[in-house]
Amino acid sequence: MPTYFARVVLHRTDSSDDYTDLHTEMDVIGFKRSIIGSNKKSYRLPSGMYYFDSSRSGDLYTTANAAHDAAATAVAKVMRDEKLYVKNANKPPTILVITVDESVWTGLNPEPIKLAPRPIG
Repeated sequence: MPTYFARVVLHRTDSSDDYTDLHTEMDVIGFKRSIIGSNKKSYRLPSGMYYFDSSRSGDLYTTANAAHDAAATAVAKVMRDEKLYVKNANKPPTILVITVDESVWTGLNPEPIKLAPRPIG
């Protein structure tokens, strides 16, 4: 089952919140902002980097090309007005998708544990 890393750089020169929108769109297509370690803990990836694991998200993309096309569609949704985006950026978005067999890292921060809400009463 394929696993991918995607790196997206929007090259914005203004203070837009496009990355917040991008994180949402990438999550919708199965690309997560975290990776699970061998210790079963979740670790946050650097901003603009995403991880797709077909064992967690289903076998949606059988090739890196298909995964790239999905990421490009997510980026296009974030770029509401492409002419304005390109005008305010120093170049078009960069999208890199890599097929991964194995990953090793240091320095990633563990994600905080999300506690279930307590019942009131």
